[in-house]
Amino acid sequence: TLDPVTVKSTEIRGTTDGGAYITVTIGSQSYTARAFSNGTFRVAIPAQAAGTKISVTAADALGNKSAARTVTVTQ
Repeated sequence: TLDPVTVKSTEIRGTTDGGAYITVTIGSQSYTARAFSNGTFRVAIPAQAAGTKISVTAADALGNKSAARTVTVTQ
């Protein structure tokens, strides 16, 4: 799951499988982090304009990648 993202957000937060590798894509830029053992994650990003679409995927240690989830930045 993904938490809502606003124009003031400087990180993407959510939950997935513990230890998963998270990739956040905004336009041509990618940001990565690893989920904590309890499945929560935080990926640092620069603040974005309202309406920006952000894509998030998770991959396990074997490289199995989730379908992308998209969140739109709100005011």
